[in-house]
Amino acid sequence: MDFLITSCCDFTSTGLLLFVAFSILLYFQIGQLVSGQTSYERKKGVKKPLTPSSMYKNVKDVLGDRWYLPFVCPLFGPKVKSHTE
Repeated sequence: MDFLITSCCDFTSTGLLLFVAFSILLYFQIGQLVSGQTSYERKKGVKKPLTPSSMYKNVKDVLGDRWYLPFVCPLFGPKVKSHTE
């Protein structure tokens, strides 16, 4: 019985740790997606003006014309154009 309680606590704490780690990574990735700024530019202090239209354009540039579909289901991600066409 003690083993069961210990393993449940281990799984819960591991899940919580992973959730926090992925949430932090998601926060930084969304920030870079919206701002259109790389981490190198952010470290060097390059400032880019943010307007609602530039944020929308950045998201549309990365995710394509159907930018809303990856939020519904990641399988409907952006279509990558081939250079051979």
